[in-house]
Amino acid sequence: MARTLDDLEELVRESESARVELKREISEDVVRGLSTDIAALANYEGGYIVFGFTDDKEPIGCSYTSKDLDRISQEAKNCRPPARINIKKMTLGSKRFLIMEVPRSTALHSDNKHRFPIRIGSLTDFLEFAGILEHVRGRGLLPRESPKVISSPPVQERKALSEDEASMIVEGLSRGNPPLRLEALQDLRALSVGYAIFEDEGVVDSVQTVLKSGTDDEVEQILDAIRIVASRGSPSEKDVISSWAVDISEMGKSTISPRVAQRVFDVLLCLGHSGTVDLLIHWVKEADDDRFKELQPGNLLVNVKFYGLDNEIRRAMYRLLKSKATRKRAAKRVPEILEAVRRAY
Repeated sequence: MARTLDDLEELVRESESARVELKREISEDVVRGLSTDIAALANYEGGYIVFGFTDDKEPIGCSYTSKDLDRISQEAKNCRPPARINIKKMTLGSKRFLIMEVPRSTALHSDNKHRFPIRIGSLTDFLEFAGILEHVRGRGLLPRESPKVISSPPVQERKALSEDEASMIVEGLSRGNPPLRLEALQDLRALSVGYAIFEDEGVVDSVQTVLKSGTDDEVEQILDAIRIVASRGSPSEKDVISSWAVDISEMGKSTISPRVAQRVFDVLLCLGHSGTVDLLIHWVKEADDDRFKELQPGNLLVNVKFYGLDNEIRRAMYRLLKSKATRKRAAKRVPEILEAVRRAY
């Protein structure tokens, strides 16, 4: 738990990682989503939620009442089983901050919507049946070998977008109105959970346009939707996004935004695409120290075993260590990657 200004600054520097999340304020929307944030951190390695900072790490402070603290505690209790949290108040000058510590749990927690969230890098995703099974086995809650065969539940059929829904999305993405386009992207991301969004040609064309020419915020929203489809999409949807994989991988190498780069990695990982390993090698070899620290690649590897890329990444890192052409800076980064792979599930 942060106790000093130096501790707080260190947490903020780690805010692109899987263990630290920044919140601007204790708003109604933030509180409603806290059970998901808390469960995701508890299901990972634990972490912190810091209130009073913008996404750009600007310390603006936040106001809160005893009622707000009670509601935060209630959201931890809304997890199943209830999650443990510790809250610390900090005052720096005239600004107040809240730091919530979420310890790593030995249990697997669901949020108040009965979902099982998990942190993947700086993002939150939700475990499906196979992931839940592997997670609880990794925590020692189930034996690795079981005499009974547990079959996965039937995959829920994805609904087709209605013409009205598709036309609104296409219109929103096509207009030169940034607020409207961002709202359309948020709708697209929400629909991607249960609807076959990439079976509509108009939506596919509009999304490709935003991927090529959108702002970083817009591209982040698109990549979030693509990542969901990579995990849950229909075969035809996965064919569509697989055809974009090479271009998406190049985006991960060329973008200035670490958040976009991290989302690119997550998309490629969910696809089980070889570009995942190529992108990781590129970061290890080419990124300067500040860039590498921003990317936090070790935190993006929590699920590599689940997606079957752990051995491929391990072989790639071994090759870097064996090669005489590998620079010292890259060689020093390899152990961090290999340790992250060892800890993955």
